Amino acid sequence: MSERWDLKADNQQKPTVILLGVFHMANPGLDAVNIEFDDVLAPKRQEEIRECVNLLKLAYPTKVAVECVLENEDQLNEEYLEYRSGEFELGRNEIHQLAFRIAAELNHDSIYAVDWMKVEGYVPYTQEYVEHWTKENQPNLYDLLEKEVQKLATRLHETDVQASTIREILGSDLEDGKRTHQLYFQQARIGNEYEHLGIDTVMWWYRRNMTIFANVTRLVTSPEDRVLLMFGNGHSYLLNQFFQESGLFNVELADKYLK
Repeated sequence: MSERWDLKADNQQKPTVILLGVFHMANPGLDAVNIEFDDVLAPKRQEEIRECVNLLKLAYPTKVAVECVLENEDQLNEEYLEYRSGEFELGRNEIHQLAFRIAAELNHDSIYAVDWMKVEGYVPYTQEYVEHWTKENQPNLYDLLEKEVQKLATRLHETDVQASTIREILGSDLEDGKRTHQLYFQQARIGNEYEHLGIDTVMWWYRRNMTIFANVTRLVTSPEDRVLLMFGNGHSYLLNQFFQESGLFNVELADKYLK
């Protein structure tokens, strides 16, 4: 890799990060609230993805960074290079459908994995334990959190995603992200003076997003770099905050290219 650009907040010329909030097209069901979406390999959805790829290319990213843990970057790029040589069939996930296509059509040599997901040694409790503990010890807070998650799910499903185009769904909804972010502060209240169950869980979420930020900074080799950062929309609020407050980047939301 080329020598990294010396990132400084007082640099007059700064690299750019372009934030693209996405939904998980393969429907893995791993988020607290998930979008149930039809088959993105269907001809109609493929046309919509083609439209999005053409529009996002107009952001002229020099690098594409995705929601894949750093440890899997070699495998990710094996698939990407096979795709470029016509030997790999794209799957349903957004990395294949969007990132591979954008990077290949802009003649990028690589895709960059910048995620971090280590739990062991960082979160001392399982989600099941935290939920059970909260229900037993803080039932009012448990009910509040349940209601807030249900509100998020209701707002999500008020939009008829099946009738929406992929272009309409993609984007970093920072206002919705703010509401989700507020829920983490409620979650941080789980526990007592001696057991900080909620705080430990929220700290992991902050650590994950801060690690994503740090990993992106290591990609920059020039002030002309434009890094398209594709992550689940739930990350957009914190990632936007971290990149903005760092003073190291110009920050764009990819939404403006999808208008």
